[in-house]
Amino acid sequence: MAAGWLEDSAELAGVGNLPRRSAEMGNRVWCGRLGPGLVPPPGGWHPPLAFATLPPMRLLDMQAIGAELALKWDDGGESFIPLEALRRACPCAGCKGEVDALGQLHQGPEIALTAASFRLARLSPVGGYAIQPTWTDGHNSGLYPFAYLKRLGEAGPG
Repeated sequence: MAAGWLEDSAELAGVGNLPRRSAEMGNRVWCGRLGPGLVPPPGGWHPPLAFATLPPMRLLDMQAIGAELALKWDDGGESFIPLEALRRACPCAGCKGEVDALGQLHQGPEIALTAASFRLARLSPVGGYAIQPTWTDGHNSGLYPFAYLKRLGEAGPG
């Protein structure tokens, strides 16, 4: 297939896993497959079309209720995540480590968790994609993207 804009439904139906079309692009989708690589559309990639993505999920409400974080999603679903499980799943580099350019995981010393490590002081939204909890022990560097929270909620307690 040559690189170019696909506009007609018949062309689009035969292409497979295409990105969702955005309002800015109308009903056109750029197909840039030529040989081994991708060819960008004229003017460069439009960020929503750079890769196939799921529609963004929205968090409608979040509340700490007892020892759980309750989340209400725009699809009607709800997630309940124990605060201890949330803290232990902190995705920050200090808790989980970070990978260098060679793929090696580097972790700091293990962090001793106390009872204060599992109590929330504050919950802050980050853009339209994540939350940032501040724990009563002062830890606040973990950003929890909505998709990650959804997976934690589906995993169940513990």
